[in-house]
Amino acid sequence: MYSSSVIPLYSYNENTKKYKSVGSAVKILHRSQLFLITAAHVIESLKGKRVFIYFEKIFYEIGGFTAYLSNCSLYPSRNDDPFDLAAILLPKKIESSCDHNKFITIGQYLAGDFDDSPFFQAIGYPHSKNTKAVNKTVRIPGEFRPEGFRYTVTDVSSNAFPYKNFNIDFHIATCLTKTGVSQCSHTPINIPDLHGISGGLLQKVSLYNPTTDGFDIAYPAGIILEKKRDNSAFFSLRLSAVFKWLDLHWEYFQPLAQLNQCKLPSQPICYTLGSPSSSITESAKEIKGGITIPIFDCIFHENESIESFRREFDEELYAQLPNLYVISVAKNIGREKRIVAGFFIKTSYTHHDKEFSSVVSGAFNLSEKLHKFAGSNISFLPARLGVVGRSPPTEMAMLKVMLEQFQKHSFGISPNFAPKPNVPSARR
Repeated sequence: MYSSSVIPLYSYNENTKKYKSVGSAVKILHRSQLFLITAAHVIESLKGKRVFIYFEKIFYEIGGFTAYLSNCSLYPSRNDDPFDLAAILLPKKIESSCDHNKFITIGQYLAGDFDDSPFFQAIGYPHSKNTKAVNKTVRIPGEFRPEGFRYTVTDVSSNAFPYKNFNIDFHIATCLTKTGVSQCSHTPINIPDLHGISGGLLQKVSLYNPTTDGFDIAYPAGIILEKKRDNSAFFSLRLSAVFKWLDLHWEYFQPLAQLNQCKLPSQPICYTLGSPSSSITESAKEIKGGITIPIFDCIFHENESIESFRREFDEELYAQLPNLYVISVAKNIGREKRIVAGFFIKTSYTHHDKEFSSVVSGAFNLSEKLHKFAGSNISFLPARLGVVGRSPPTEMAMLKVMLEQFQKHSFGISPNFAPKPNVPSARR
């Protein structure tokens, strides 16, 4: 069970000298970076307040931490944002105190993706229980014990009831039962007011027993976003969408990245938590933003065939990015150079930017198929392509360009040699 992967968030009011439970967050480990994932509206509620988390049994003030929020500039308000997602970047300095086994990974999510159990459990920290608990600890010093709860719920996504933000590809709709279970005692309780579980975890449970509230195994499934006003159901963002969102904005999470100006609809909003002015400042207009999306990979086999892979990507975002590059992956053998693979990227960078080489390396490392070629004898040979229209090139057009690059850069081979695309294309 993933209760230990969920933590409470608190704010502190300087005037009243009181703490308040404001929501929940989920520990995520992705591509060696530690995150706290929560709902964007939870972070936005912290404006002008000091922010605390109960993390690894320590009460941290997270002043200066950076949170990235899904951009809602295309919607009337945050209430209309279907993602409502926020990622808090955990600094390297606290990694030594973290138990990485309590951070959820994409592999744990994928392990349960094929389990068709209709039962889920929502894990979070309700306001009504945790505000009282934290302030009691302040008055009467002692060990702080936040009160987390899990609620067994059933999947009602297939009912497709109308709701403005619901999309079955991105969301899970679940219906509440009448009782929940305390994390500490595992005894049934009456469900408290659900305010505070936003940003918590939805876990899928297999072989659930309604009588004992027991189950065989649990899998992380989603981030809880909101509930209906009558408390009858709530909605969660699938973890598949969360990991894709992190990948899409990965360059923002690199501490040494020098990002150039780029105004994009999906550009995340950057908040600094607990800044020295005791406010949360939106610096979206000041962010130097850079985004790169890989769109197509291919491998040149020794049997003169090509294996190609079209990446999954947002075509609307593709249309917004200005620069299209084909990157040849060359294996250097003495003085000879042999093209073994290649890939296409659409990016806000150009080859004149000093970050371009790291952008290319990052796109290469994202591909499990291409990563096997990694080594000191590999070099990247980029070529900038003209962009015609808003739609990406066809796979055949990209294969043609890739073959031209193969013949241009491969030395020590017959000029009449060219691989043939006789291996069916694979989509991933």
